[in-house]
Order: sequence, then C-alpha cells, then structure tokens
Amino acid sequence: MDGASEVEVDCLPAEHGGILGAQMLGQAVSACETATPGKVVMKLSMNFLRPSRCTLPVRVARRHISNGRRFAVVEVDFEQEGRLVARGEALLGPPSDHVDALDVDVDVEVAGTPTARALWPWEILSPTDDPSASAVWTRVPIRSLTPRASRSLLAYATEPLTVPLVIDRHGMRERGGEIPQAVLSHSITFAAAFDARDWHLHQPEIVGQRGQIVTGRGAVLDRSGRCVATTETVASVEL
Repeated sequence: MDGASEVEVDCLPAEHGGILGAQMLGQAVSACETATPGKVVMKLSMNFLRPSRCTLPVRVARRHISNGRRFAVVEVDFEQEGRLVARGEALLGPPSDHVDALDVDVDVEVAGTPTARALWPWEILSPTDDPSASAVWTRVPIRSLTPRASRSLLAYATEPLTVPLVIDRHGMRERGGEIPQAVLSHSITFAAAFDARDWHLHQPEIVGQRGQIVTGRGAVLDRSGRCVATTETVASVEL
C-alpha cells in the first residue's frame, strides 16, 4: 500500500464463507505502518461490523486521524461491494528497540504435541495433551521475516482463540453441527519487540460472559516468559 490511500486485496479462503477477521487484523498492521513511515503499530483495535464474502476482493482504505513527530493515529476501513465490513484504528509510535538484536534460538525447551489448525498455516504445539486446550506455542518458520510481518502475523494468530474456549467450556463441540459465532471486536497491544520466527506462547482466557456475548483477554509470551503482546476480544456465540 506504499503511497496509496486505497488498495484492493484478495481474501484468504474460509470454510464459513466470510473474510477472516484474523486476515483483516494482519492487513491492518501493514496498511497503517506503510501509511506512516518511521512509526510502528503500538495498539490496534478492530470492529467487525457485518458479514462478508471471502470469494470477493475487499478494498482497504486508510487515513490519518493525527500524525505528529512521535505518535500517529491511523484509521483503516475494509469495504466490500460498497459496504463497510470492518473498521480499525491504530496508535503508532517510534520503534522501542531493535527486533534484529533478538536471539531466535533461545535455549529454552518448548515441549508439546504438534497441532494442525486450518486457520494457522505455520508451526503449532499444544503444551498439554488436551486437544481442546487453547493455549498454544506458535512460530513462523520463514527464513527472512521483517518486523512488520512479525507484527502482522502475531495479530493474525491471536484473533481465533477466544471462541474455541467458549465452545469447549460448554461442551458444544460434542453436539456436532454448526455453531453460530462471530468475533465482534479484537484489539492487540504490542508490549515489546519480538521475532515471530521464534516460539511464542499464546495464553487466552474468558473474563466475562453475558448471554451470548463473551469477553476474553490474552497474553503472548516469549520463551523467557517476557510478555510481548496483550489482547482483548468481544465475541458472540449462540449457546
């Protein structure tokens, strides 16, 4: 999106037929950072407004709300067939430290069972023998990965975690059939520099439930136990 206020992008295929919220989060990180050279996303909040179709392209538009010497706020819209499907707002600031200085081979054991999840096309380990556990280790085994791509992929990875917690808490998986669900809002705050090529532990939890509306939060830790990001999620699950 360098130099363009709007661009049309393709969508990842999704079994439910809509555009993945995770995809839009990752694209929003890139859209906001390329609009504001020299600054990186510190916090990104996305609201998912209406249904969409992954078989159709989506138009991404961005605009500065403010752009000072150190900090900026950028708003980004995702539109399809002339309708707004999602809107995000990002706070950007100067990079706090250099991700290239991080060691991606920290000598800390990462134990777990290999896990396959359709939404995450990278390496995943479950730290327990419970296949329904939502806490997972992830890493992206790509030889060359920019810091911006790391932030985009981490934002992507954190979005699909809250709803499975609710489904398993209520034993809904055993019922079979389709479970109406939707993430309504998701935000991520980057707390420290990191490299997505290294293993990171995602730890989501449910903090509130009112009828079908569920509120969740999460933390992403590196192998030394340092928190590199936190998340908040609001979702709707028909119980």
